[in-house]
Amino acid sequence: MKKRFFFKAIILILIIGAPFVMNGKSSGKGLILIPVKKGSKWGFVSPNSEKQISFIYDGVLGFSEGLATVFKNGKCGYIDKSGKVVIPLKYDDAWPFSEGFAAVVKDGKWGVIDKRGKTVIKFIYDDIMWP
Repeated sequence: MKKRFFFKAIILILIIGAPFVMNGKSSGKGLILIPVKKGSKWGFVSPNSEKQISFIYDGVLGFSEGLATVFKNGKCGYIDKSGKVVIPLKYDDAWPFSEGFAAVVKDGKWGVIDKRGKTVIKFIYDDIMWP
């Protein structure tokens, strides 16, 4: 899982994160929060360091469609830009949201949820290709 997490983080930063920050300013997509690690925990900070989400997570992926994938105690879920957990950390693995949906693993099977956490594709698949 650790290897897959780092692969997802690198892809997310390259594809999604880079275009949003230029010279430390937002590109018009709203508040920018960058994943950063302090000690052994991850959190988020804005380019000007005015906004911060606490360093309480074992791993994080950047924000996509207003939600960030966060990992803690072997489970993952999603937070909003205020740091509020909006989809509980109950999944075994998860991809960032794309077009309003995210692929997640529950009890070893892949499925898809919407931004409210509602299952839209049942958890019956062994793997899934995600954009």
